[in-house]
Amino acid sequence: MAFISTTHRPSVAEYFRGLAARYREARARRALYRQTVAELSRLSDRDLADLGISRLTIHDLAAKHAYGK
Repeated sequence: MAFISTTHRPSVAEYFRGLAARYREARARRALYRQTVAELSRLSDRDLADLGISRLTIHDLAAKHAYGK
């Protein structure tokens, strides 16, 4: 018995549409990361302490928020 694979291979146009979509998503995530860092950085030490956030963890929290890491 023969097995025929019918895998779909994307066209060049589909490839570039997907590439553009991934680029837009990466830009949006980076913008969210930068916005989160900026907003948390503007808070006073007292405000951050009230939230239980250290200045050293701002970038880690922003990465988790934007990238899910």
